[in-house]
Amino acid sequence: MNHQPFEKWIFEEDDLTPKELELFSEHLEECNECTGLRASLHQVEQRLRVAPILAPSPGFADRWKASLAERTAREQQRQVRKFLTTLFLSGGLLFVLIFSQLLLTSSPTDWLITGIQFTTLSVLRFNQLPQVIMTFLQILPPAIPIVVWVFATVTFSLLGILWAGTIWRLSTRGVHNL
Repeated sequence: MNHQPFEKWIFEEDDLTPKELELFSEHLEECNECTGLRASLHQVEQRLRVAPILAPSPGFADRWKASLAERTAREQQRQVRKFLTTLFLSGGLLFVLIFSQLLLTSSPTDWLITGIQFTTLSVLRFNQLPQVIMTFLQILPPAIPIVVWVFATVTFSLLGILWAGTIWRLSTRGVHNL
């Protein structure tokens, strides 16, 4: 016998249409299995209605709140470990892929020449940096109106004060008590 819609209807008896109720009643008259399931459901519902609601043990809320911070900290540590593991594994994989590509496409002599060239050019550029800044500062002031300089100075001053205030607040109150 096909019990599929009727077994479902036992749990949804209040939501059935009149036609479905009629089919359901006819099926219950013929099927002892569904009748037994329905009777068991009614017994469980009755027991749940008469069962007293138990109060939690004394101090439950306090213990739960106390353990909440610990559980949250553990979950956060787990997420940080998971993130760092993923980060390091993907970084390591990327390093291996790039290094293997380098091994396949160039020789160690090329690496040495490129390293020396990079180091030499970095030192040269670092030594030229003060000259570039001085040239920039000599050319820039006459080209930009004084209003822009005042606006930039005020903006950066306010941002600096805001930054200092934020650092002070975080250091005295902590992140969680904002």
